[in-house]
Amino acid sequence: MSSPLNLFYSYCHADNIQRNELDKHLTMLIRNEVILPWHDGKITAGSNWEENIIKNLNDADIVVFLITTNWLGSDACIKEWDLAKSFSKEQPNKLLIPVIATDCAWVDFDDMKTMLVLPYDGNPVSMWSNSDTAWLDVYKGIKNAIEEQKKNLNYSQPI
Repeated sequence: MSSPLNLFYSYCHADNIQRNELDKHLTMLIRNEVILPWHDGKITAGSNWEENIIKNLNDADIVVFLITTNWLGSDACIKEWDLAKSFSKEQPNKLLIPVIATDCAWVDFDDMKTMLVLPYDGNPVSMWSNSDTAWLDVYKGIKNAIEEQKKNLNYSQPI
């Protein structure tokens, strides 16, 4: 089995509930050692938080942006977006995946409107009649992106 891919969560702390929901829905990818998730809540006391974020963002194979009005309004989140885009120019296999968690003006942000976002058609998770169905759609989209990336990198192991 190949090593798990490092997944970085970019999210606003005000949206920690949504990040926890997504993390729960990605459990099978975590349990099957397909991904190893990281978020800034794992930074230990006394550590340099900014260096930790930059290092883990650079080391990430996948960056999931949990897009909400809070995320769009956060300078720290926008900095993570800019860094991830910069790192992806040097690391073309780095996956940048926006996940629209709540109804917000994401289509007017940077070049996100030209990206395929999750869930389906950019319909925010919060607007689905069943949030579990929306998160499952996100799970499937992330899993498909990983499978495609591994195929491009010539991994022989299926997910």
